[in-house]
Amino acid sequence: MIRRTKMDKFLEAENTVHLKDEILLSPITKYLLPTLVLGMILISSVYVTMLVVNSSDDNWISSCEIQSTYYVNCLPGKKSNYEMCISIGCCWSDVLSFCYHSNPSSHGYTQLSSDEIYTLKPRKKISPLGSKNRQQVFFNTSRINENHFKFSFNTNATIEEKKFINMNYKLNENLKNTEIGSSSNLSIVINNPEFSITVYENNNSINIPIFTTSKGPLILTDNYWEMTLLLGEIVSIYGLNRLELNGTTSWNYDTGSGNYIPAFVGINSKGFGIGCVIDYLGPLESEVLDKSNLIILRGMSLPDVINLHVFIEITPLDVVKQMSKLTKQLNPSKVTKQESKFELGLHVCPDNNKNIQNDIETTILNMNNYNVPWNSHCVNSKFYQTLDETMNKQEAEILKNTSDKLIKINKIVIPHLSPLVSSSGKLLQQLSNMSLLLLENSMYLKKFYVGMYNNDNIIYPNWFDDKTLVVYENYLLNYLNIFKQPNFIYVENSWPIDETNYTFDFKNFDYMPKNLAKQMTNGTIPPGLLSSTSKYHYQHHNEYSMKFINFINKYTIGRKIMKQNNIIGWTGLRETIIHGVGCGFVGQLPQPIYICGIFQTPAELCTRWYAAAVVFPYIIAIPENLPGGNWLNKGTSKYASKLLQFRHSFLTYKNTLIHEYNSYGQPVLAPTFIHYPLEEFTSHALDQFMWGESILVGLVITPGIMQVKMHIPGNLSWRHLQDGLEVQPTKENSISIVALESELITLVRPGYIVPLEKELSGTSTVKNSLILKANLACITDGNNFANGKIGYAVDTFLYINFKNNNFTISNIINTKKQACIDSSTLPTVIHSFEILGDNIFEVDIDICQIIHDNYSVLLNK
Repeated sequence: MIRRTKMDKFLEAENTVHLKDEILLSPITKYLLPTLVLGMILISSVYVTMLVVNSSDDNWISSCEIQSTYYVNCLPGKKSNYEMCISIGCCWSDVLSFCYHSNPSSHGYTQLSSDEIYTLKPRKKISPLGSKNRQQVFFNTSRINENHFKFSFNTNATIEEKKFINMNYKLNENLKNTEIGSSSNLSIVINNPEFSITVYENNNSINIPIFTTSKGPLILTDNYWEMTLLLGEIVSIYGLNRLELNGTTSWNYDTGSGNYIPAFVGINSKGFGIGCVIDYLGPLESEVLDKSNLIILRGMSLPDVINLHVFIEITPLDVVKQMSKLTKQLNPSKVTKQESKFELGLHVCPDNNKNIQNDIETTILNMNNYNVPWNSHCVNSKFYQTLDETMNKQEAEILKNTSDKLIKINKIVIPHLSPLVSSSGKLLQQLSNMSLLLLENSMYLKKFYVGMYNNDNIIYPNWFDDKTLVVYENYLLNYLNIFKQPNFIYVENSWPIDETNYTFDFKNFDYMPKNLAKQMTNGTIPPGLLSSTSKYHYQHHNEYSMKFINFINKYTIGRKIMKQNNIIGWTGLRETIIHGVGCGFVGQLPQPIYICGIFQTPAELCTRWYAAAVVFPYIIAIPENLPGGNWLNKGTSKYASKLLQFRHSFLTYKNTLIHEYNSYGQPVLAPTFIHYPLEEFTSHALDQFMWGESILVGLVITPGIMQVKMHIPGNLSWRHLQDGLEVQPTKENSISIVALESELITLVRPGYIVPLEKELSGTSTVKNSLILKANLACITDGNNFANGKIGYAVDTFLYINFKNNNFTISNIINTKKQACIDSSTLPTVIHSFEILGDNIFEVDIDICQIIHDNYSVLLNK
């Protein structure tokens, strides 16, 4: 018999295992489950860290859960990783290996006060790129008109930084968004606690902002600033003297290819336009994110004031007109003279050192042989280029003989001028003594910088200093007297050109993209030069050309010529057209262009250049690229002469467009989408655009093609200008229209009248009588109508109306004051009125003979 002890009974009880105990004691529960839980806790902690960022000085909360289309790079120009990204308060994407700003960004500003002028303090002392943020910034808003507000950031703090460090500042958790300004159309809200600006349209029931800076950081350091702009829910972004910007990055530093104004136009799906202009003239990177259309601005120097202008109009065309007025105000230029048709004709200018008298004889012979209209000739570019040069007796005699010869055939001399100064010129010592030259940045000695252009030593006046203008005034007046007070001057090399091979270290910059660094050191002076009006030249480099041309405009009209060395091949043609059309967005006229460039160009390409030249207001050609020139064969010369004759017939139309631009900001060239914003299918077309309001142009810009694939907008029929053939609207589809080598497509808009010069004889450019061509708009009740105008001066137009066979002209008395003076080259006789696709009526009306302000006549078949 086996005796059972108490211990046996205890052990027996312990051997009875319940299901719960079995689960708890299993290896999976003991080892794997804790590992999984620990991993989940770690992942959750990382997620929470990324989702919520807590500030030490308030209860501010920010999210990293942002659509990737809104990601704003937190460390531009730097390689980053998770640890680096989190340490500066930014968000990390494992999928993209990308460091981006939270929303709202931890790198922004908060409010210290909310009076009329807001005082802002940075949330962090150090920016993501490692520099110290400006410790005090002032912000205020100004109402310009019902649709236009200006937002100003004053970065020049006047209160000592120590006062802010010692302030026991705590953000009020209850601080709410504040409406600080409104008009009948717009409301402005300051977002809190993280400072940003949002603009709403008052009559928008959906309450979607049309503008906000809340989608990214606000960074302001001593030599860098960054902010983002979102122009509502838009379809396309245009601007920067370009066309569509969606998904692109651009760099702005003037090196002769045109000064870009930081301006943007957004068009939404309802066809409304939104505009924004940034008053900043330093080096700039502009990135437009694809799909979201978020604009990221990165400036490489911090000015005392950054002004943002925001406005909305009913149509994008109205926005563009507002932007045109604004850019003229930002860059005020007192033009004292009216442009004439002479400036809009063909200008011949050799690009060599040949004898000027022989050049002119050859030009006259070739123009006569091919019956080409032309208006002016330049003196050789090496003949008298800068204001400090002096003509010797022989040169003065050559100029006089040249001018006299041209006047006899009704042509003029138009000089070319440059802001460059020869290092051996008489102005050197005077400018140097007055510290009016750009200086080298040397710790030992401040001496003026000597650059190089065409193997000549060049020095650079500081055109930002008013004293420079005073010194130069007599030189300019003498220059104009020598050329018999020309109405017009072409300005070459207006930026500070420099062909010196130098290197520049950008290590002191917070951020410097490679493409911008290349622009800042390629073909222009070193960025770090000093001047009497700024610490470093690069800080307002983009204004150098503007200041010189504004100086010229006090006495005559100056037109800046684009740099020609990089305008080569079909790409050069396309870029020239894009730039010319894009100028309309930012309130500028298309710049003068050299037809076929300054190099020998293939025949097909050169012919297409001549087609494009028809619509550009200012054109120049070197003799080699003219009909009969050394680089053009007989076939190309024939095509070119035909296109130049066609171009000449538009001189009055061109003159009208210039006066419309100067009067109320009407763009000379603009994308079709600007005039027809509800028809998105026109938004991506590069080879079609509007020329004024009346003509839709189609150009061949690709080799080996004889047609243009065009989208015809609207609901009514367009008509070919030359033969009146009808072209129906295509809606979302397109149509291929033939454009042979000597042709471009010009379609007259329904309801518009276009003035054309009557067929000319020979190469004369004296005033001709006019032919009016109308494409009638036929409306449902059987009525038909068309309207047009002829410009004679700023705010002076002859208005033309045709409705149901009644032809009317009005504003005659005001027009006669400009058109009927002896010196006028403007046409005053309307020879005929043509209804495209129908009848031609000879009217023979001379407005100078009419005594009433209105004149009407019934035109019956």
